[in-house]
Amino acid sequence: MERYAITVDKDSQIENNPNLWCEENKKILDIFLDLLLSVISLSVRTNELVKKLPRIKIFNFCSFLIFLLSELLFFIRLVRKLYVFRI
Repeated sequence: MERYAITVDKDSQIENNPNLWCEENKKILDIFLDLLLSVISLSVRTNELVKKLPRIKIFNFCSFLIFLLSELLFFIRLVRKLYVFRI
């Protein structure tokens, strides 16, 4: 508790008041609060936009991926066969 007490230096008569830190650094606190509020605002807006997006049907998307993979495998096999016959 002694660290937070208001003290006056005997030689220079400078007052040390830890309670004045907020008043001295008010700009820093304002900047921090503005930054925090902007982050919160951005996150709220992002959530609103994500909610408006159409839902992806996972089953259809997964079946599409499986189809693409099977076509890719078919193409790879075809290319390998053509390459083997070329030699």
